[in-house]
Amino acid sequence: MLILSLFLVGNVYAGSKQSGQQQNINQPEEQLMVNQTGNQPQTGQGANQGGFQIGEPEFQGGDSQGQSQDNGNGIQNRSQVANAVQTMLRIAENNSGIGEQIRIIAQTQLRNQEQIDAKLERIKNRNSITKFLIGADYTSVNDIEKILEENEDKINQLEEIKGQLNEEDLQVLNEQIEKIEEVSLEIQNTLESSQKGFSLLGWLFKIIKA
Repeated sequence: MLILSLFLVGNVYAGSKQSGQQQNINQPEEQLMVNQTGNQPQTGQGANQGGFQIGEPEFQGGDSQGQSQDNGNGIQNRSQVANAVQTMLRIAENNSGIGEQIRIIAQTQLRNQEQIDAKLERIKNRNSITKFLIGADYTSVNDIEKILEENEDKINQLEEIKGQLNEEDLQVLNEQIEKIEEVSLEIQNTLESSQKGFSLLGWLFKIIKA
């Protein structure tokens, strides 16, 4: 193993040295362009006069793209729940009898979603080395699962009282309940995805945090 490691290190060093030499060979041409014009070579658009272009790379790293997508999903979920809550609050104002119950349930959904978003951010930002060693952030995972259970209980309370609404409000409320359930399902899928992959001691920490 020691001999093999030394061999691999030697190859990496040799490759790096060769790459450095090649880079030094290409430098005089660019330096010549600077000396002839008296200006630094242009970058970005319009700098392709010499047959090449110096500018921002067209391809962005996969991690930043994945992070942008995760952030986008979080914003979308929060917006969907917020819209549903606003609609539910309007229904509550129109129904003095059960309006207070609907209002409390709606506000609870919004508050819980804010807590879920914060904990999902912790899960997504977990260091890759830490995840490899001890697995996902099971504390946050368990906290979110408990919040989702509370949300389900609140939805069940709505199901019990929504029969007292008129037909129009009942239809609107059913639509908002469906939106909230869609968000909950997406969050559950995110939690399952975060726990996938190999980790050395993940199984142990999952038991401890349970």
